[in-house]
Amino acid sequence: MNVNFRDQFIVRTEDNDVLGVDNEELAEEQALFMQHHQDSDRTFNDRGKGCLYEVNSDGTISLARAPGLCLGFGSPRLILVPNSSPQALFFKSKPEGEFRLSLTGLLEGYSLVNKYQYPRFVGEVRYTDITIGKEDDAVSAHFDERFLRREGDGLALDVAYWQYVEGNEVNWVGEGTEEGTRRHGGGRDWIPDAHSAYGIPYMITCGGGDKNLVLGCDSDP
Repeated sequence: MNVNFRDQFIVRTEDNDVLGVDNEELAEEQALFMQHHQDSDRTFNDRGKGCLYEVNSDGTISLARAPGLCLGFGSPRLILVPNSSPQALFFKSKPEGEFRLSLTGLLEGYSLVNKYQYPRFVGEVRYTDITIGKEDDAVSAHFDERFLRREGDGLALDVAYWQYVEGNEVNWVGEGTEEGTRRHGGGRDWIPDAHSAYGIPYMITCGGGDKNLVLGCDSDP
């Protein structure tokens, strides 16, 4: 992608979209995206806190309104990928009873971990983002019918907006009631790979939508 600087905006050359911070929330690991108002003049008149940048003497690029935050890579995110993708995740514990979400293959020694200690809330819905970290910090889970539930608080593995599409994020989610958390027919339907019965490293497959989609990460191992 080719970009240029224009009065503190980072502008994509091909369409004049500008780089902005999601919801203008100036926080570590906040998502970035390209944006453009229907009125082009408004795009460059809107000098919000999440779309102005400065180049530092060391070559990094920081937010003008938050000099301590610069552009970079965040923690790997859990997403849906095709089962043939090099970003597909392989787990080494059989999905029986309570099991640890430890990884194997190219990510031997790593595991699925909670991105932060305590769940966050949107209304009555609790959620925790998932990332990849040290195996010592591996999350434990169990299958409850086709729900994969986190040990300790019962949050369920959930596809964002219940859209089974490649690249969509997957996180731990719980609703205000147990009945709500265990709603069928949405984005909380999972199947352990049948190979796990033979002790072979297994993948976790979508139980709804495209059965060729499995858990993966947004970074190439």
